[in-house]
Amino acid sequence: MKNHIVDSATDSILGISLTGKVLYANHAAIALFQDSDQPDSLQGRSFISLLAPEYKDAFEVSLERLKFNEHLEIVKSEIVTFSDIKKSVFIQYSSILDENGRIIGVSAVLRLASQTYKVASKAQALLETAPDAMVIVNKQGQIVLANAQTESLFGYTKDELLGQEVEVLIPDSFLKYHKSHRETYFKQPTTRSMGKGIELYAKRKDSSTFQAEISLSPLITEEGTFVSAAIRDITERKRGEQMFRGLLESAPDAMVIVSKDGIIQLVNTQVENIFGYNKSELIGKRVEILIPDRFRGNHTSHRDGFFQTPKPAQWELG
Repeated sequence: MKNHIVDSATDSILGISLTGKVLYANHAAIALFQDSDQPDSLQGRSFISLLAPEYKDAFEVSLERLKFNEHLEIVKSEIVTFSDIKKSVFIQYSSILDENGRIIGVSAVLRLASQTYKVASKAQALLETAPDAMVIVNKQGQIVLANAQTESLFGYTKDELLGQEVEVLIPDSFLKYHKSHRETYFKQPTTRSMGKGIELYAKRKDSSTFQAEISLSPLITEEGTFVSAAIRDITERKRGEQMFRGLLESAPDAMVIVSKDGIIQLVNTQVENIFGYNKSELIGKRVEILIPDRFRGNHTSHRDGFFQTPKPAQWELG
């Protein structure tokens, strides 16, 4: 049964002696290297002869490390087939031990580097250029890519994050609803800001939290739908806003902050006292709501003119 399992594996598996000779090759390995009608056999070949020249030294180093019982991570390499075609592969080298725990050989599991990997490499390069922390999450909620800014912001390494559920970055108080929100998002994925109208927080590795601004974008691929999340720490911005609001409230006069298109963004309590509106009734409304009817006709042009050449000005209405 054991041999049938190995021979039926889709990955190429080689057994290599401590001197570097190929002693065993499963069906997938034979197909990988014998990509022509040539009858050459893998068995008895030097494994290093199957590697592209620039990767030969790396194998020698890996072989020495395995002899000292070190665990090796998967590495990217290139092989040369019997018809001299180079192929990019990922290789996992492992020690083969006898019943007494002594190393008697090395196994090499080879997998072709797919187009998916190339796309992921390009995506990773793009993520690294982003000014914000960026993570890409699959439909199961697992983090599949993260950039260096994510490491800096959250205190995790990329290796610690990859494969983890994205909820590892969410404070406990938000976990109750986050999974259901994530599942709902994947049903109708659109580019949008997350948690509009509410305050959002994210959690670092040390369990400290910070106020965050999160933007979501769907990524439609052949492998399915993913979502990219841009995460920004807005603690300092919020602190500045609070200070500004404090100054606004301390002003003796009614104060209104208006955007370029005339939409009211902030008002202080004096505005409520003088005009009789609640703040919630004014935020998001056009500033002309506070202008007497007889002056509204000219006010828009005056406002536009001010934003073209902004400078202190005083208008009297009465």
